[in-house]
Amino acid sequence: PFWLKTLLDLSHPNLAHHLSQLACPSNIFSFAIMQGAINSVKRYLQVDSAKEFKEHVEAQIATLQQEMDKLAGKEKQQERSQKGRAVSDLRAGHRYIDACRVVKGARPI
Repeated sequence: PFWLKTLLDLSHPNLAHHLSQLACPSNIFSFAIMQGAINSVKRYLQVDSAKEFKEHVEAQIATLQQEMDKLAGKEKQQERSQKGRAVSDLRAGHRYIDACRVVKGARPI
């Protein structure tokens, strides 16, 4: 269609032919299906990667919390605070927050 050709510079001689092929309704439908399949594969890989990263960070957090539980008494308060800050930093990390959102089905920030 002419509106598609006006959006692009058609200085390349074969570009007009390719655009006319793409402008066919069946080709546009096929292209949309192909794009949808590619996007779903990307989404699956993104969710899988996010799950792995989230599990890795949660394992680190669990280890730090176990270490904090072993540190009892007033004399160990400073060490507990340091480990608590490390846990807080892990939970506030942008990658961890994005991984949690992707696993839940939301878009990353």
